[in-house]
Amino acid sequence: MLIAETNWSHGGDKIIVKKDVRISDIPKKPVGIYLEVPSVIFFLDQYLQDNGLKYKDVRVIEMETDTLSENFIKDRFNVIVNYDPEAIRAERKGGGRVVVTSADYEGCIPEGLITLKSILETIPPEDHVKIHNGWAKAVAWSKKPDNRAEYMDIMRKYTYRFRGPFSDADLQEMLNNVSIHDAPRQLERNQDDGGLYTYLRNLRDFLAGNDLLRKEFKPEDIFDNTAVVTALEQKIASDPQEPAATQDTK
Repeated sequence: MLIAETNWSHGGDKIIVKKDVRISDIPKKPVGIYLEVPSVIFFLDQYLQDNGLKYKDVRVIEMETDTLSENFIKDRFNVIVNYDPEAIRAERKGGGRVVVTSADYEGCIPEGLITLKSILETIPPEDHVKIHNGWAKAVAWSKKPDNRAEYMDIMRKYTYRFRGPFSDADLQEMLNNVSIHDAPRQLERNQDDGGLYTYLRNLRDFLAGNDLLRKEFKPEDIFDNTAVVTALEQKIASDPQEPAATQDTK
C-alpha cells in the first residue's frame, strides 16, 4: 500500500546512449536497465514514444547499477537506463551521451513510502500521522542553506559510505537531481485527485497498452493518503513560513 509520495527523480535517472548510436538502432540490441519495474520502464517508454517507438519494441535486461555501467563501459550495451552516481560513471568512462533524464518527464519516477496493508492496519492513526510530521520537519531542515554543509556530510558518511569518494560538486549534482517535495508540493501531489492519482492512472494505461497489467487496479485501491494529508495540512496551518498549497494540475 502506498502511503505517501515524498519526492521524485528529477535528473538523477538517465538514459545513456553510445555517442555513435542512432535512435533507429535501439530496437536491434538489448537495452540495459537497473530495475524492470513500472516506474522505470514508464520513463523509458516516454523517451521511446518521443522517437516513434514503444516499450514493446525493445528487449530489456535488468542488472545491478554498477554491473550495468560496467557492461556499458565494455560496449556490451549501446543503451542503458541508470541513475547517479553510476550513471555519471557510465557517461564519463563509457563514451556515452545522456539523451534524456527524469527531469524531462517531470514526476515520471515518483518515490515515497510504502507498506503492507496488513502492517498499516496495526499502526495507530495518530502514530501514522507522526511519521509524516517527522518527514516534513526533516525536509524543512534539509532545505535551509545553513544546514547544507551538514547535509552533504551526512550524504558522504551514510548515503554513499560504500561508494566514492565524491567531491562537493558531485554531491551537489546528485542533490539537484532529486526533487524532494516541500509541504505544499507534497500536499498537492498526495491529495485526492492530485498528481500522484493522475500518475497512477497514466501508469495503469501504459501497462495495459503494453500487455503488462497483471491485475486491474484503481489509484484508491493501492494508495491510502489519509495520514499524509492530515499531517501536511497540520504542518502548513501551524507554520507561517510554509506558503499556501494550491491545487495540483499535473
